[in-house]
Amino acid sequence: MQRAFWGLIAILASAVMFVLALPPADLAPFGFFCFTPILVAFRGKGFAWGFFAGVAALILGALVCWGGWLYTPSLMNATPDWNFAAFGLFGIVVGLSCAIIGEIKNPPSWLPWALAAWAVLFESLLLVYIPAHIALTQYRMFPAMKLASIGGIWAVSYVVWLLNFLLAQGYVARNKKAMATCGAFLGLYFGLNAFTGFPRAGELKVAMLQTETQVLDVLAVYNKDATGNGAKIVVWPELAGQASAPFGNTDQLRELAALPDQAAFVTSFEDGNELMPYNAAAIFSNEGESERYRKRKLFGGEGNYHLRGTKPASAKVGGITYGLNICFDSCFPLIMRDTAMLDDVSIVLLPTLDPIGPYGTVQAFHAAYTPFRAAEMGVPIVRTDTTAYSMVVDSRGVIVAQMGSGFEGVLVAEVTPERRDTLYRRLGDWFLILCGFIVVAGLIKGRTAAPRREPSSLKKRRK
Repeated sequence: MQRAFWGLIAILASAVMFVLALPPADLAPFGFFCFTPILVAFRGKGFAWGFFAGVAALILGALVCWGGWLYTPSLMNATPDWNFAAFGLFGIVVGLSCAIIGEIKNPPSWLPWALAAWAVLFESLLLVYIPAHIALTQYRMFPAMKLASIGGIWAVSYVVWLLNFLLAQGYVARNKKAMATCGAFLGLYFGLNAFTGFPRAGELKVAMLQTETQVLDVLAVYNKDATGNGAKIVVWPELAGQASAPFGNTDQLRELAALPDQAAFVTSFEDGNELMPYNAAAIFSNEGESERYRKRKLFGGEGNYHLRGTKPASAKVGGITYGLNICFDSCFPLIMRDTAMLDDVSIVLLPTLDPIGPYGTVQAFHAAYTPFRAAEMGVPIVRTDTTAYSMVVDSRGVIVAQMGSGFEGVLVAEVTPERRDTLYRRLGDWFLILCGFIVVAGLIKGRTAAPRREPSSLKKRRK
């Protein structure tokens, strides 16, 4: 009975710490040890109990998000469907990690390194439906962005998973040296973050227009306001232009952009036949309409009513080459990398329309990908959502400006269009491949290693 009680406490502790580490709570330190309680409590308890603990912690985390006890009040109406979908899928990753620990009573010293690689590989499989990464707990940490520019979001996930496994193993083994090493790393990591990664003055004024409206007259007023505040380009939300561009006819949008008091703007609309159009984005300016980009990653059931695009696109307006992406594209590093690899792209514009999650959680989770994508590609991103957490991120992955949950209106910020060379942009998902080699090496070592001898102290206790 006592063991069951402490097991439940461990599940609750892991659930709460994980939610606190994620946006919008943004308590990043918890990410490095949020799963340590269940890894400790269910070590050696068997595969089934370990799997149950991991899944239960994530389902409980979704319930905590739904309840909103850890967040400031929000007036937004929302449903928790996508919270439970995302937490449930990620719970499988956590559950299988705990299940492996549950099967091993005396884990070897190399096991955390292999398990962290395995967890990252399993994260990559979630790209099939809803991407989820433990790295999202670190989206505001500048050292994490530097690491992402080298190995992508995968390298950040690996480090966060590794600390969870090392701390759990160190605690069980009472290995003070290992625990102290982990503590020193965290001290250095957060110490560096405190003195680095500050926003810099930019050369280009951009604006985010956060609104659910599709009424062109209202959008024009907002766009004019942004223009009056110096914005050279305004990012409208995804499908904000749908009502003004029936069957892809953008005459109304082009007429608006030609007015002298209107800055250039980008939004998306349905492009093509009535039954199965594309979700397309274009920049509208006094130079006309740019080449259209067709959304390549369709979210949820969107594939039932939109066709999928097949190639990246960019547009040059006012001497600056902008890359174009739409919403769910930003969850896929290689899709965004394709855009950044286009000639002369120095900033990416990202119209977005997120499901409304409880307390803005779903929007916050999606927005957290933006700094990673900017750091990986080495180019700034201007992301605008309909309801929450629109943001401008510079080429280093540093958030320059952000709009809150439930706010409607315009925010102007400055960012420098540029192309920073990054290892990730050159090599792509090389770190993911490395994780595959680490897992294979771990499996080989596990099969060939001699059986571990039971400590003499345990033998005496049994006698």
